[in-house]
Amino acid sequence: MAENIPNLQRYNELRQKYRDELLRSVDPTEALLSDLSSIESFKNKVFDIRSTKTNKEAADKLLSLPSDKNYNHTIGPFMSALRRNRHAHVVSVFIKESKEELLMDDSYKLL
Repeated sequence: MAENIPNLQRYNELRQKYRDELLRSVDPTEALLSDLSSIESFKNKVFDIRSTKTNKEAADKLLSLPSDKNYNHTIGPFMSALRRNRHAHVVSVFIKESKEELLMDDSYKLL
């Protein structure tokens, strides 16, 4: 799979740039969290995500998972886990550097 996976700096820039849309678009389901906890360096962090009070807070912590010294080893498995758990639209933000597949402000307000 030839993708343009961003480096850590670019990942964090995109995460900040599209923060509101990303937080609305991530659904931290038990299936997703279980899949992410199978990534060795995420195990303890996922436990912390499960103890959060709101989905928004959980989504924020989930999106920060790969942002550490293990980024180069974890970003691929992280994105694969998102895809397997119906979050390809979130991965698209980082690969295509576009928010076009995320829930936009107008659509969100209608909900």
